[in-house]
Amino acid sequence: MTDLQMRFQSEEALRSWVVEGLRPRLKDRALILSSKNVNDIVICIERSSGPRALFVEVKYATIQKGRIGIGDGRGVGFQPEILVKQPSYFEAYTRWLVAAESGKAVLVDNAAIRSHAMGKLIVEGKQNNLKPSVFDEGPFEIEDAIERIAQWVESVP
Repeated sequence: MTDLQMRFQSEEALRSWVVEGLRPRLKDRALILSSKNVNDIVICIERSSGPRALFVEVKYATIQKGRIGIGDGRGVGFQPEILVKQPSYFEAYTRWLVAAESGKAVLVDNAAIRSHAMGKLIVEGKQNNLKPSVFDEGPFEIEDAIERIAQWVESVP
């Protein structure tokens, strides 16, 4: 295991690393909120055409956990709700950083998350998990996660 992989003892540790890495990278373009009440990472962009909020959900797969869960384990919470109801703003401006202890990561949209759900369906009120096949969606090394997210932010009109 590399030093970078050792740093992430939890999903929260991965989230903190991403937030701290994005702040200097996007400082002239965006404000990254500390709170995670809506999504794990909220990126606020001020622009002449009007503000925009972008969202990143962070998932970290560990051997110990044995699953990549969505929601609170009972199928309750913001994540299953946006995946089931598919509000257009969240469909357009949400990405999921899914990373594994092995160092592999992907940055995917809501549609990809739904397509890699166990049973191909997200259901509110039941435990929802992602299949390992999510890592087939353009994998990269976790070390590149901050740059990949920053590129996505910079590409949003």
